[in-house]
Amino acid sequence: MSITRHEKGGYFMYSQKLQEVLRIMGIGGNTWQNEELTRPEVAAMLKPKVSARQLQAYLNIARKYLPEFQKFTNKKTGGLNGMSKLYECHVSVLQEIRSLAREHTLADIESEFQQRALNKSEVRSRKSEVGSQKDALYETLRERGLATATLTEVDFLLFETSLKS
Repeated sequence: MSITRHEKGGYFMYSQKLQEVLRIMGIGGNTWQNEELTRPEVAAMLKPKVSARQLQAYLNIARKYLPEFQKFTNKKTGGLNGMSKLYECHVSVLQEIRSLAREHTLADIESEFQQRALNKSEVRSRKSEVGSQKDALYETLRERGLATATLTEVDFLLFETSLKS
């Protein structure tokens, strides 16, 4: 049995039957689904269905605050890039925005995603700060001749000093 492959947009895609067989067998069914989707197809996939204009509004929110949608920003204009391709992996995020849109205004949804993005950047900032503290503490231990301390010991000492402050 031979498997035929079709090249489209730089991705190799296998027939839908093969994708279905792999999905049923539990062998990475979703990893094979790199087929481009049109905006009307994605709009119809959302529950309940939306218009292309409404989908555009959802993409606009996603591109501003989610790293996986950054390619949807036009580098020249800063607006929505109409040439960016949609794939099945984008649908779940757009569905989340669609679900929120049933209960909230787009402005409320945008505020929610903006807050999520801020929270993620704060967490990254804190992790970076803790990493710097670990480095400084390890350097101090090394200078005092305690260079044999492992990172878990450094973590413990850092935790212990944070409790005291």
